[in-house]
Amino acid sequence: MLFFTVLNTVLSLCPITVDLEFRQEFSAKIRYLFFHYTLAPRPPKKDKKAAEEKPKESKIKTMLQKKGLAGFLEFIKELASVAAGTAKKIFAHLTIRDFLINICVSSGDAAKTAIAYGYVCSAVYPAVSVLFSNTNYNEYSVNISPDFSKGESSVEFNCKAKIKVIFLMSAALYAFKGFIKMKKKQAA
Repeated sequence: MLFFTVLNTVLSLCPITVDLEFRQEFSAKIRYLFFHYTLAPRPPKKDKKAAEEKPKESKIKTMLQKKGLAGFLEFIKELASVAAGTAKKIFAHLTIRDFLINICVSSGDAAKTAIAYGYVCSAVYPAVSVLFSNTNYNEYSVNISPDFSKGESSVEFNCKAKIKVIFLMSAALYAFKGFIKMKKKQAA
């Protein structure tokens, strides 16, 4: 019994690593110990059963019919609260390393390139600032530059992030408790 307790503790302290990359297409990989799983890109599936099944009625549509728009909006508000709390718990223990964004903004016309460069900077820099103010990080690099001679923009993105399993389990438990409370409130 002690062996399994120690094994469980050691396994829950090992980190899960997520590798994200975008060059020509997006790729995402998850690693835990010696297990690897590729999230994207995935080959397309050929599923004959899915094509033959009847479309099911949406749960959102049934909720709207049952409780009306006010009930649905209350549900979405509570769901967002649970999701925000869960995300806060996850990001507090997330460690980002090797974060790299290289964006070359170009459109062929100097005026359009300058405007697009302003839009890109106003979107990327605040988002990166919020991300790194709420996580632990080792190093990061964000480079956005205009190129007035090229005809098209390019993006290079690379990120490696780690989180220990115990913190994911804690966040999942928090989300589960919040979801149960929300379901009880909806049932009443």
